[in-house]
Amino acid sequence: LSDAISLCGGMTPKWVFSVARNVHFLFTFDARLSLLQSTALGLARTLHRLQERADAANASGGSRSSGSHREGVRRIARIPRQKIRIDRSRVLESACEIMGLYSSYKSMLEIEYYGEAGTGLGPTLEFYTMLSRELQREELGLWRSKGTVRVPLSNDVKSLPKLRSRTKSSTEGLKKAYVEYIVSASDGLFPSPLAGGESKAITAVLAAFRFLGRLSGKALMDGRLLDLRMSDEFNRLVLLSAAGASGKEQKARTHDDFVLTEMPFVEYDLRALSSVDPILAKSLNDLKATDKALVEDLYLFFVLPGNDDVELVKGGKDKAVTGENLDSYVHAVITYALFEGVKK
Repeated sequence: LSDAISLCGGMTPKWVFSVARNVHFLFTFDARLSLLQSTALGLARTLHRLQERADAANASGGSRSSGSHREGVRRIARIPRQKIRIDRSRVLESACEIMGLYSSYKSMLEIEYYGEAGTGLGPTLEFYTMLSRELQREELGLWRSKGTVRVPLSNDVKSLPKLRSRTKSSTEGLKKAYVEYIVSASDGLFPSPLAGGESKAITAVLAAFRFLGRLSGKALMDGRLLDLRMSDEFNRLVLLSAAGASGKEQKARTHDDFVLTEMPFVEYDLRALSSVDPILAKSLNDLKATDKALVEDLYLFFVLPGNDDVELVKGGKDKAVTGENLDSYVHAVITYALFEGVKK
């Protein structure tokens, strides 16, 4: 990573990436992050990283380069900056437009707010922090939650974001004097399962996750942090979908290339579900402990708990859960909650 010619010419040996990926436990997180930042974010950022390491080495060693030399390196390694001014009360709407326009640009985003004098790193970091919070609004319906927290709306909030809830109308949202944020499970955020078929609500949710993907990529490229702690199960699905798309020709990749069409070769059980939805996992565990002769008296059907519109099997609304098919029902619920309902 100190060889400027190899890095800038894209001549880093393939075994470096293979070792970092397959035996990652041999390297610190900082070392793996340095490899990513030095090889995957473009030439300008590679040069910028080399300059930062050289400056740090010179500072620690007490040596000083000539002023003209340092200035020349800065001119080569300078990353262009794109300044954007937004309305603080419409941060999520503004972010959707910004990511649609600038997410593929190599320039670094700098955010300013109308009516405020601040500029530079502080307002930009606040922008990413506010976005992380706004993406956890309960009305968006993006994540599973074990509860909500109400926060009063500030007086300068003029509108709600375009990313609407799947269940609540915009008129209802505008009448509220507060906004509700979800409380995720202890393991982190996991997507709320979608019903089958297509609808405007499902399209809006998928658009929100595409926006999240662009936002995450831009934050990674610019070296910003998002206060969004994803669950291990969600991270595993993301890695599996990325691995499936990596075998496809790069120019032909689309959103559909990253959709897992087949169930991955992983074991889904109540332990995996408990990290995502402990309440549902406990209910299913208690159900499995119920006397099989009494299961039919519970009047359960092959539909997703909490959403009778989602059938776990064809004709599930009319298929009763009995002692004989109880294990199949539990497996179907776990599979839909952790894979089928979120694979899009």
